[in-house]
Amino acid sequence: MTKKNTVSSPKKHVLIVDDEMYITITLSNVLETLGDAYVIDTANTSTEVLERVKRTAYDLIITDYRMPGMDGINLAQAVQEISPQTHIILMTAYGNSALAEKAEALRLDGYLDKPFTVDQIRDMVTDTLNEEGESPRILIMEDNSDLNRLYKRALARRGYDVDTASTMEAARALLAQQQYAVFLCDIHIGRERGTDLLREFAQKLQENGTQTVMVSGDASFRADVEDMGVDFYLEKPIALDTLTTLISRLTAHL
Repeated sequence: MTKKNTVSSPKKHVLIVDDEMYITITLSNVLETLGDAYVIDTANTSTEVLERVKRTAYDLIITDYRMPGMDGINLAQAVQEISPQTHIILMTAYGNSALAEKAEALRLDGYLDKPFTVDQIRDMVTDTLNEEGESPRILIMEDNSDLNRLYKRALARRGYDVDTASTMEAARALLAQQQYAVFLCDIHIGRERGTDLLREFAQKLQENGTQTVMVSGDASFRADVEDMGVDFYLEKPIALDTLTTLISRLTAHL
């Protein structure tokens, strides 16, 4: 398979959420000073947020905690269901250790106590979105949740930005919205086959220069996936050292 590497700097889409309109306007004005690389939107209700997330692949959502209806924690959970790759920062004037622990348990990307300074919010946004150069992004599709966590932890410790999917539907949504350096795909996903997803996204993966790694506990699939133009095939069980070494080789040029 001939790979076509593309170099682009897509705009970062940021959504600011607060039921107080003057706060969203103020923060929007602050973040617009970061330059044209950022597109800043605002929303004042959780309903509006969820509608927007279904239409736009936001890189970052900054949401207030205390709002009518759905609070910031519940909103973060709902966003993660729809768009798991979206970074989320929680801000609140009612901070406490219990709330901070909830934010950490959800693996939110930031937690800001109000009032905060202009520099604090700008620095948190640029740090979260890795303005100086993003780490290679990896997508792992594996329906075994324990393996998902194990692979993600091993790769994240080495500086990779890792998304995981346990269903074909979740992987399909991520592939449609994001560009990945490496796609690690298990062949057996319940009653479905990862090879079907690979065929569906073959053109996009090729255009993006995405390296594909198929995984299976059944060695008989090796010849079939290699005929499809897959870059590498790994047979389970996979040693973590083998996985991290392979990913390092595949992303060395980035």
